[in-house]
Amino acid sequence: MNIRFLSIFFLSAMLFSQISHGSSTTINLDQLKSILIVNKGKPFTINKALYKSTISDKRKDVTALLQKEASKGLLLLPKNMNAVFGDPAPGELKRLPMRFTINNILYYFRLSENWYKKSTTPLWFKTQNQYLILEPEPTTSLQQSNPAENPPSSPWPPAGAISLDQLKIINDLNQRNPFVVKQALYGELSDPNLYKDFASMFTESAQFGAFVIPQNMTAVFGDTAPGYVKKLKITYLINQKEYMLTLPEYWTRPSWITTDLNNIPPIALNIQQLKSLLIKNNKAPFQLTGIFKWQGDPTQGAIGQNYLAREETRTYFQTFADRGLFLNPYALETFQCSWIEIRFKINIQIYSITIYNPQQFPPTPEQIIVRDDFLASCKDLIIQYQ
Repeated sequence: MNIRFLSIFFLSAMLFSQISHGSSTTINLDQLKSILIVNKGKPFTINKALYKSTISDKRKDVTALLQKEASKGLLLLPKNMNAVFGDPAPGELKRLPMRFTINNILYYFRLSENWYKKSTTPLWFKTQNQYLILEPEPTTSLQQSNPAENPPSSPWPPAGAISLDQLKIINDLNQRNPFVVKQALYGELSDPNLYKDFASMFTESAQFGAFVIPQNMTAVFGDTAPGYVKKLKITYLINQKEYMLTLPEYWTRPSWITTDLNNIPPIALNIQQLKSLLIKNNKAPFQLTGIFKWQGDPTQGAIGQNYLAREETRTYFQTFADRGLFLNPYALETFQCSWIEIRFKINIQIYSITIYNPQQFPPTPEQIIVRDDFLASCKDLIIQYQ
């Protein structure tokens, strides 16, 4: 069975399983790869492409720019979108949604502006795809054609008062690096006698680069101003900028903010990042904090179980962690589950790695390459368990 047949077979199977986005078919990066390979560099149509803010209506139509390359059978997905498209919304997180037609099929696809910097970007995008343009010639760039119209700008919000939406941008850009909480005033902010500073309660979470804000503020901080409508004003020092966030006592929590000051979320790693971390740790002892077994489809809801809840299991695995040896995350047959999440602590930071059962979620060729590289590079740093 040759490569061309496999590609066509995969693409055909994929088309029967896609999610409908209006009258178009929504695809991800791996599926885009197969579509471009099967198309073999033939011209196609960009129906619509916008470079737009995720939090406002600011946008730029880049359809013509992408169509110029699509007419050659190529897809333009710049590493640096601001440099190529210009920045329609300085200080706001942006993305590139598009609809394009190949072989009379309308597809929908989108990427965030920082897509190439993310460690989850498939290897083939960086090295192996001849139908993709990551770094266009200077003449292709809208920014190059009129630099005065779209001057370079920092994606970070300006220092000063910020909203929750802007804090989300800061959170995404900060990528779990440590920061400082200078103040956390709670109470009636107009009267110094009716508020207290609780900055020390945020010290640990800030060291982990996590934004933690209690849902029930009075229950956590106490009633500093009985009978008054209270507010929380937090002053952050991040990326050499000072930001002030003010929230009412009763507020609506977005899903990305953790409310428990004692339950800081781990830093999620991919397998390449885990490899780098284990090599850097060089068999130094660490703490294994949890192994969660999951059953079911992660997109449809699943049932989980903490495998380390049993004391004998915890003791067994911690014995190896004390020697700096990590569990082989690919031995899923031992767990008999859909996927596992391993949580561990190295140098005060808590990390997690999630691995899917290959029987239920077959890996792509790129994922197999990454897996084999991890197992070969870390063979002296991992253990095979029964």
